[in-house]
Amino acid sequence: MSLGKFCSFLYKTARLLGDVNAARKGTLHKRLSNRAIKKLF
Repeated sequence: MSLGKFCSFLYKTARLLGDVNAARKGTLHKRLSNRAIKKLF
């Protein structure tokens, strides 16, 4: 596994854990809407 693939895996895992944490707090919709807005720009 190359370093780039490993870093990509870590970032995806961190994003998933952030989604889980936001779901527990009840702020998942805010997190997802911010992510969608960032993709537009």
